[in-house]
Amino acid sequence: MEKDQLTFNDLPTVVGELCDRIASMENLLTEKLSKQYETKENTHVPMTVQEACNYLKMPLSTFYYKVKKDDIPVIKQGKHLYIYRDELDRWLESSRKNPAPQSFEDENESLLASHRRKPNPKLVAMEKTDTIILSPEELAAYMAESTISVTSTYEHSPVVLMVDDTIIGTLGNFSASIGKAKSKKTFNVSAIVASALNNSTVLHYRSTFPENKRKILYIDTEQGRYHCQQVLKRILRLADLPEYKNPDNLIMLALRKFSPKLRLAIVEQAIGIIPDLGLVIIDGIRDFLYDINSSSESTDIISKFMQWTDDRQIHIHTVLHQNKNDEHARGHIGTELNNKAETIMQVEVDKEDKAVSVVEAVHIRDREFEPFAFRINEEAMPEPVESYLPKEKKTGRPTKGPFDPDKEIPKNVHRPALDTVFANGNISNYDDYIERLKEGYGLQGIKLGYNKAVKVATLLSDERMVIKEGKDYAFNPEYHY
Repeated sequence: MEKDQLTFNDLPTVVGELCDRIASMENLLTEKLSKQYETKENTHVPMTVQEACNYLKMPLSTFYYKVKKDDIPVIKQGKHLYIYRDELDRWLESSRKNPAPQSFEDENESLLASHRRKPNPKLVAMEKTDTIILSPEELAAYMAESTISVTSTYEHSPVVLMVDDTIIGTLGNFSASIGKAKSKKTFNVSAIVASALNNSTVLHYRSTFPENKRKILYIDTEQGRYHCQQVLKRILRLADLPEYKNPDNLIMLALRKFSPKLRLAIVEQAIGIIPDLGLVIIDGIRDFLYDINSSSESTDIISKFMQWTDDRQIHIHTVLHQNKNDEHARGHIGTELNNKAETIMQVEVDKEDKAVSVVEAVHIRDREFEPFAFRINEEAMPEPVESYLPKEKKTGRPTKGPFDPDKEIPKNVHRPALDTVFANGNISNYDDYIERLKEGYGLQGIKLGYNKAVKVATLLSDERMVIKEGKDYAFNPEYHY
């Protein structure tokens, strides 16, 4: 009703409408105020480690691992750890790929927090500790989680990889391929991945991954992006899949340019977030370590493998070189693999036909499979050698060839050894020279008898590392070897 059309007779109606509107506004204001001041549930309450694990539905071992990485915010009181529930919720939210929209109150809180004084990072760092001391209650929880009962029912690890009818891989375990340089280890691994892509048979590998474990993660630490792409195309051809599009269930990461520590962090993240993951290929494990002979580094890496495979129920297959002069896997990490892996397969160039590579079991929990062979065809693809007949294995330790100082003594050993040999100047007598060689190389960890020292002397002369000056033997520091 327009104001200029109001009459005295309209006044009761207008007043009534006005009262209705005022009442409606009062109700709306009351509702808003009640929501604003309603009592919220207090979630800033401490939880024990076991309560937090139950809340997160997370194994105790995984929880402590994340605490050690400073992922989960914890408070340490004496020997006990506590976690506030609201901080735990915020930690969960922080892992979202797409953050949830904030409420009006949360946005205001975030705005105010951005203007607050930041804590001193040096003081924060001082408060952190690398050592977590577990309480008796927490250790008891670990024991309860690890106790095996004769009356309980445990699932058998699902079989996912086989060679013919022999089991080489199950979920919750890891295996490895070892071999000398250029033995075609990566071609062999390509066949394993191609088999897993389609749950089919490639070469002699047969895969049976469950439907919820069909994703594959392939990690290459040695090759550049171009050569990794060639490996990816080879896998697709072996699996009879098109090369013009990326497969739905295979992810390949080339980590050559990163440090060992960063490689490990990337792999751990990938294993943690990829859904339906069943198989992880790591080619090669050596590049996760700074020192291949470090017992602590090796133990840490193998412990990671055991944790990843158990927590995610996946199978990891890794690749490692063998020593140049024997059949053992390289370094302390090779020893740890031999002790803990479900299966160790050796890929070796055939001694009679260098174009053929032979695959056989070195350590295996199931019965040994019949060794098989493959060659690389004109299309750079591995194909089986059906006519291959396995060689009869010799009993006892393998016979060792004659001592070859050029192959068996590392090049970086010669200079410090010769510095010791010629510390007092030239040597005039051959027998003295041989004895000094034995002493000098012995200090570098190379034990030489008389005959071996003579061969070393011949090498030093041939490579002009030691020269004759008249009747004297003299060190040539300008040598190139």
